[in-house]
Amino acid sequence: MKKKHYTTPKSSKKAVVITWCLTSLNYGEMLQAYAVQSVLRKFGVEAVTISYLDNATRQGLKKNTIYKENAVGYWRFKNFVKKYMNPVIQCSTKEEVEQESRGYDYYICGSDQIWNPASYDKDGIYTLNFGKRSVVRISYAPSMGVNKILRTEEKTVANMVKNLQKLDFISVRETVSKEILESRVEKDIAVVLDPTLLVPYKEWAVLASKRKNKGKYAFVYVLGKIDDTYTELIHSIAAMYQVESIVWLSVIKNEHLAGKNVKKVVMASPEDFLSYVRFAEVVITDSFHGLMFSVKFQNNFFVLDRKYGKKNMAGDPRLDDIMDRLNITGRKVKSVTELKNCKKNADYVTYKGNYIKEREKSFAFLQKALGGE
Repeated sequence: MKKKHYTTPKSSKKAVVITWCLTSLNYGEMLQAYAVQSVLRKFGVEAVTISYLDNATRQGLKKNTIYKENAVGYWRFKNFVKKYMNPVIQCSTKEEVEQESRGYDYYICGSDQIWNPASYDKDGIYTLNFGKRSVVRISYAPSMGVNKILRTEEKTVANMVKNLQKLDFISVRETVSKEILESRVEKDIAVVLDPTLLVPYKEWAVLASKRKNKGKYAFVYVLGKIDDTYTELIHSIAAMYQVESIVWLSVIKNEHLAGKNVKKVVMASPEDFLSYVRFAEVVITDSFHGLMFSVKFQNNFFVLDRKYGKKNMAGDPRLDDIMDRLNITGRKVKSVTELKNCKKNADYVTYKGNYIKEREKSFAFLQKALGGE
């Protein structure tokens, strides 16, 4: 794919997209930010992205050793933006956001977990609490990332709702987010697809690097803890597909996946991540976007519950919701015993009809919000 230069045609509308981008070495974060810009361009809207973190949070991240240890990885992420995206502007104050967002036709927030109560910003930037009131305000596929609101989070959600009342068009990524908000917000709320699923297969395929690994392999992208149970399960899945190797994209410090046939990969570029998913015989993941790209490339895959130490993040509402809406069943597994009852191949026959329906709903929302009716 040729390098894109940021030039806004005179006939185009312009948007500021508020989302997470370049805040960490997170492939889903980066690729959803790319996807929003790409999808908007199909509607004749050129967008720049503002990634907002308050000063305290941003300085805290910079002190984290992971930044120093993964300098090459961050360069690769920044290079992806330079090659394929319109500018991504880092802001740390509301005043900076106000300055950078002047002269635009739309303010858009989303996607990703920008409405998660645990990380919601006090200034309301991620609910578009800035700028001229005359600018059209749209949320596209933000996630709350939870299936219920804790008592300690009620004040945060109440502040969020005040700003949501000012939005012109509201959509969320999960049904449970709609259920949480619709009793609090006096506006229609649509449920739409993650933007990565709206970008055509061919576009992702062009972005992906050439095949990185020779021979048949299983690709492991797990953000939580890999304990003995998961190690056994991963090797059993690999044996099911008779792969020659297990490619493990390591993103969590001090995690270890044992095995002579394990190939550890660190600091992969977003293009390489896409390649590893695309050419895998099977993908093993506990990540929302690990699932999204497995589905986009129509891979065989298995979804694991995410583990933190001895704690198990069972029933992730983000993954459960999208698998239910797309009618993807029988791909969640917790142990070798459960694996014995799973089919080898993912069923994409029933998925296709559901996907087309959900995609049409998502495009219809954007068409209406962007004034295309």
